[in-house]
Amino acid sequence: MPTATKKLAYYYKDGQYYEVTADLAGGGVVETTWSDLKALRDGGNLTPGAFYRITDYQCTTVSSNASSAGHQFDVIVLALETNKLAEEAWAAHHAGDTYFANSKLEAWRIWYSLDNDTTKYGWADSSSGKGVIYRMIDEFDNDLPYDFKNILFSRTGKYTNSYTFGYTENETIKDASLIGTKCSDNVMKPYFSMDAARLNFNVFYSSNSESNWFNNFLGKNCGYNTFSYGCNHNVFEEVCQNNIFGNGCRYNIIKESLSMTNFGAGCSYNTFGCSCDSIYFGTNCRFNIFEGENSEIVLGNNCSGNLFGYKTFYITNVGNYCSDNTFGNNCTEVALGTNCCYNEFGDYCRCVSFGDSSATVNYCQYNVVESGCKNLYITSSDTTASSSNQLQNVRIHAGVQGTDSSNRRTITIPDRNLAYSTDYYANGSQTVVLDD
Repeated sequence: MPTATKKLAYYYKDGQYYEVTADLAGGGVVETTWSDLKALRDGGNLTPGAFYRITDYQCTTVSSNASSAGHQFDVIVLALETNKLAEEAWAAHHAGDTYFANSKLEAWRIWYSLDNDTTKYGWADSSSGKGVIYRMIDEFDNDLPYDFKNILFSRTGKYTNSYTFGYTENETIKDASLIGTKCSDNVMKPYFSMDAARLNFNVFYSSNSESNWFNNFLGKNCGYNTFSYGCNHNVFEEVCQNNIFGNGCRYNIIKESLSMTNFGAGCSYNTFGCSCDSIYFGTNCRFNIFEGENSEIVLGNNCSGNLFGYKTFYITNVGNYCSDNTFGNNCTEVALGTNCCYNEFGDYCRCVSFGDSSATVNYCQYNVVESGCKNLYITSSDTTASSSNQLQNVRIHAGVQGTDSSNRRTITIPDRNLAYSTDYYANGSQTVVLDD
């Protein structure tokens, strides 16, 4: 709690600002109820520079799939004028409360509106609310745009009545934000819909006692994202919605507009440009870069170091352990076989496919497809080849194409009499050129 020697705020009166100091723990504060304080404010009867302690504040919400846990604390506000309260306020322990017994409410900072204005705050209760907290920073520097110590969220199939940082212990959902070693330095900016701030339904949830959420940043209009335990140091700049993060996802950077994306456990150090959606990651996918409008991409486990260019979409079945692929502009419906690596696709490629899941050789590497290629398909049909052999350094010239996506130019291993010997595999200088 701020003390008599601590500068609390400034208030404006008669053309100048005055420094405010007081002992909010006692003596210098007028205790009141929400309704009495509202009557004083509305009647222009506040005392400028005086502190008012609201002793019956209780979080409420009318939002669907959200409720309040009902944990009480008092709200202390400063009168700036006879009819105006400062909205930056303080919290204090409520008489008889034990829930926050180990919390340092004196270190909290809260922004509180006395009015239950539904045009500004979509969760406000205009009939029985006791004001709205629209920003709260706790002693562990968790900074969220609502009373996250009380608001509970429910989503079908994911969680029921979970705190923003919720974990289950002894079959009860608890709030990890009460424990600094489990949860700290997470920041969320407001989520708006129809010009009003709304509850964002960003939930960090663990079905067991493991949690550990630190240094995550969710910018403006990020909502309905779900994080499992151990998700740390992720940055969402803005408009990221309906994404799911598995356990231990760390250091992912989303610049703008990531949606409907699933991250498997351990997916880390991935970077997204703008307007990416419907991407599926297996486990441990790392260091992938998505530049621009990528969508409907499926990456298998352990895919790492891939660069997906502007407007690359409809890429599916990127197999396990793929790494360092570069996809140029407008690549669509690309299906890479297992362990294809170091491939480069030029502009305007479409329906390109490498490898065949039914064949024994699915390890094509160092392939280059230049601009203008369409409907290309490379496959292996040799059933006797060893899975340790690889076809390398295949370069496809521009103009190799079929008539449409259902009539692809098919280049099979027997067509070109390509060897599978270890000598050929070891000879990195050999290149197959198709110039027809």
